[in-house]
Amino acid sequence: IERIGAGAMATVYKARQLSLDRAVAIKILPRKYTNNSQFVDRFYAEGRAAAKLNHPHIVHPIDVGQAGDTHYFVMEFIEGRTVFDDISEHGYYKEADALRIIIQIAEALAHAHNAGFIHRDVKPKNIMLTKNNVAKLADMGLARAISNFKAAEAEAGKAYGTPYYISPEQ
Repeated sequence: IERIGAGAMATVYKARQLSLDRAVAIKILPRKYTNNSQFVDRFYAEGRAAAKLNHPHIVHPIDVGQAGDTHYFVMEFIEGRTVFDDISEHGYYKEADALRIIIQIAEALAHAHNAGFIHRDVKPKNIMLTKNNVAKLADMGLARAISNFKAAEAEAGKAYGTPYYISPEQ
């Protein structure tokens, strides 16, 4: 239907799921990464990580796959905005509004952690707000299983995330 966002690793489109007649978001891996197994593996890992998390404050996954040379990840479409959009427009939140969002995202992160995942890219652009102001954590692209010691060792000394929002311990 339309392009709704883009980042370093993907472009997101609003689309219509014909079989259920509903709006969905489709994240598409750029063609320049389709021959890079590391990027493709990370893309599918995002779908698998999201599929293991069922929480009202986490964007729900629907499908991940490939059509021709195109790798895609279909997820719940959030009619609303991001925390980044709000901050850009208004500058800051009132304390009560900020606390409401923080508590909801903390619950989502606790759920992910209890399921064995670390998100690693919490930032205003990855926090969606529905029209009813329900916060939803998006973009599990950098999520990693806590128990994946091989990945942790391979990542030693490297920082993952968005520089302005990366945690100090990383």
